Amino acid sequence: MKFWRKLAIRALWTLPVIWGVVTLTFIAVHVLSPNPVNLLIPLTAPQSERIKEAAALGLNQPVIEQYFRFLGNLVHGNLGFSYVTGNPVATDLSSRLPATLELAIYAVVTGVVGGVITGVLSAVKRDGWLDLTVRGVTLGGLALPQFWVGLVLLWLLFVKFHILPGPIGRLPVGVTPPSGSFRASS
Repeated sequence: MKFWRKLAIRALWTLPVIWGVVTLTFIAVHVLSPNPVNLLIPLTAPQSERIKEAAALGLNQPVIEQYFRFLGNLVHGNLGFSYVTGNPVATDLSSRLPATLELAIYAVVTGVVGGVITGVLSAVKRDGWLDLTVRGVTLGGLALPQFWVGLVLLWLLFVKFHILPGPIGRLPVGVTPPSGSFRASS
């Protein structure tokens, strides 16, 4: 019973954290981002058109009203529309969720299996060449930006040594992959 009580308390503590993240995001978007009207309408457009678009987006309201409308939309699951795709943001997120979960599961399984194996081998041969190598690779991996490590691994494993297939993307269910080789020339 004590476990469930602690779990409930932790779950309740997530609410102020979520509120804080949402509030900081709203503030950052309003302080750091340019005027969204400038992204949607050319600067050469008439001022009346720019004012009309600002009103349609609700940017003519006081910031506090915009904030509460933003919170209300989030509570109701309305994440707005993407200016890039024109689709609802929730639709774009849900269409990409399966690939994201698949990648996350592969990453966790690979990390746990690789971490346990290298950790055990390093512990058995403490301060040996394997232990020092594992420590160095671990520290380097933590110190370097993940996107850069990914790009370097992509270049090494796909472009340079042809060990793994390239990033051709995820095909929808029921679509057969194109025939032919996707190997890059070196």
